[in-house]
Amino acid sequence: MSKNLTQFLLLVSLALSSSCSAVKVEYDANAIIIDGQRKIMNVASIHYPRSTEQMLPDLIMKAKDGGIGAIETFIFWDVHEPRHRQGTWNFIKFFQLVHEAGLYGIIRIGPYVCAEWNYGQKEMETFTTKIVNKVKVAKLFAPQGGPIIVAQIENEYGNIMEGYGAAGKKYIEWCAKMAVAQNISVPPMINTCNGFYCDNFKPNNPKSPKMWTENWTVWFKLWGSKDPHRTAEDIAFAVARFFQMGGVLNTYYMYHGGTKLGCTSDGLYITASYDYDASLDEFGNQFAKQANGLQLVNGDDYSFEFEKPVSLEPGANTISLLSATIGLPNYGFKYDMKPTGLVGGAVLLINPAKNMIDLTPNTRSYGVGLDGELSQRLFDPKSPNGNVFKAGQVPTGRPMFWYKAAMGTEPVVVDLLGMGKVHAWVNGKSIGRYLPAQIADSKYCSNICDYRSHYKK
Repeated sequence: MSKNLTQFLLLVSLALSSSCSAVKVEYDANAIIIDGQRKIMNVASIHYPRSTEQMLPDLIMKAKDGGIGAIETFIFWDVHEPRHRQGTWNFIKFFQLVHEAGLYGIIRIGPYVCAEWNYGQKEMETFTTKIVNKVKVAKLFAPQGGPIIVAQIENEYGNIMEGYGAAGKKYIEWCAKMAVAQNISVPPMINTCNGFYCDNFKPNNPKSPKMWTENWTVWFKLWGSKDPHRTAEDIAFAVARFFQMGGVLNTYYMYHGGTKLGCTSDGLYITASYDYDASLDEFGNQFAKQANGLQLVNGDDYSFEFEKPVSLEPGANTISLLSATIGLPNYGFKYDMKPTGLVGGAVLLINPAKNMIDLTPNTRSYGVGLDGELSQRLFDPKSPNGNVFKAGQVPTGRPMFWYKAAMGTEPVVVDLLGMGKVHAWVNGKSIGRYLPAQIADSKYCSNICDYRSHYKK
């Protein structure tokens, strides 16, 4: 997702089959046609890697009870292939649950998805083909009797396509040919809309349905920024206008946002919470609203100076910095060429006499994650920096301190308020990075929104 309100997406509408259990999917400018029945549809965006597997059946059923006709999700490259040509495929189970609930499915393959997710695009055709083949083997496409009626490749490329000139247009044409070659669809390709309002959007083909693939229920949370809120009245008015103006498919992004587990939060200073002020909150509670934001910096200014005394030994020295984010970009024109890590300022070594040595040109390297994460050795009882978490005996002001606690089998709430930067694991699985020492200023929070005017972040 990006800040521009209208995006260009590529969709493949699935159809055609002779199997007795198959569902035939077609479309025209006014409807999606499923086995001859003309439909307009409300869709719920639920990203399965942002919730625990145990939560998914309940989330899907709550969406169905809310009048949703289909569930949509991205396929995140690094979830399924953390090592080259190796990985898991738990999205298959997700769509099986969708099917069992009697709902349709929409699969957004990517590989580039934006979606405030770390890492975006690699070998596009190889990954797309692999995902499509996995879905075919599991018989999840509608022509096979499965739930998936629409598939998408790429996302929000229209915002940056002009920057590439003729090469950008050529790439889109290649995407279309590559998608058709997957042999799961009928042409033509469909461009769609993402944004807060899409009632004035028109497809580039007058015979294509008007589809709203991301109706932003609010905006994501940023460290130090206000807690976003958009009223239900404003969203309802926007949806009514969309259908009034010929809309066919509306997707609530997000219907359930969940949590950016592990290190999946991208380099835009986005919090671990992906609550999105959605109908189902971060924890799956119905129609609840979150009111806590995390603060790292002042407002939208993410530049700062960091000073720390160091002791150096004669000879070569290595200076290591542990950071919650190394500035990885995930969106924009030639985003893969953008600088990462320490940018925009010098790295200086200053002695007591105020003499300075500029270390900026020195060699740097970046490592993602901690060694203990890969080895699943998250807590060492022999470590001098470790301690058993005990109520009333929590040390403060100590860097890199480990806590471990057994919590039994009942649901629990872990209150991290008052701590600094926190990376938390439950049963060996990272639940994300947190900065709970401060919360967003309440003066930014408001329940007032005039839905007759446009929502502003």
